[in-house]
Amino acid sequence: MIAKLGIKDVSEERVKLLNINGFAQLMTLDTQTIYNALGEATGEKLIDQINNLKMKPINSFTASLYL
Repeated sequence: MIAKLGIKDVSEERVKLLNINGFAQLMTLDTQTIYNALGEATGEKLIDQINNLKMKPINSFTASLYL
């Protein structure tokens, strides 16, 4: 899922610690939740990449296939 979104430097196993079950949840995670689950360094990488995804157009059908 993460690789399909182009998210790098964060493993699938680490993302599972966030207990998300959909693209919308990933895109709306708050910073503190991410830091608590992943730590500051990895969390910052994920936050940056989520922000990049928010800037890049992606249709909702395609996004639903990722998670």
